[in-house]
Amino acid sequence: MEFNEKLQELRKGRGLTQEELAQALFVSRTAVSKWESGRGYPSIDSLKEVSRFFSVSIDELIRTEEIISAAADEKQALARRTVSFIGNTLDLLTAVLIGLTALNGLCGLILIRFDRQVWNRHRLYTGMALSVLGVGIFIAARQPYAGIFYFALLVIKSFGIMKLRGYNEHK
Repeated sequence: MEFNEKLQELRKGRGLTQEELAQALFVSRTAVSKWESGRGYPSIDSLKEVSRFFSVSIDELIRTEEIISAAADEKQALARRTVSFIGNTLDLLTAVLIGLTALNGLCGLILIRFDRQVWNRHRLYTGMALSVLGVGIFIAARQPYAGIFYFALLVIKSFGIMKLRGYNEHK
């Protein structure tokens, strides 16, 4: 007998509706409906709750193949959520990085008017650091065009710093 058939039999044996079973297990009625129709399996935690609620072992509820399949499905779902979380975090970091880079550039334009070499040099180094960080984040986020753009900015800024150092050494 399949899990879905066993679950339905146990539920009806206790005279419960799907809604009542769902409330007892702290899941949705839709989840119970999917389990009973064979369109889905409970998570390992929900399976433990079903086992406890009906006072039967997990082995009595589900065949070994079903357990392996359910565990594999849960592992795959966790992997999808993890990859999605990492991707979304990288997307957020790229947005923050672009904002910081733009703010750094704006500060640089403002600081040029004050003719303070120390401020300009620190702003240039900050821009370099943001570019290095940008290249790394965009590559990690698999955004090759943005990564190449930030790398090009990094190269241009590097030439600027080398020219600035060469100019200061000749003074």
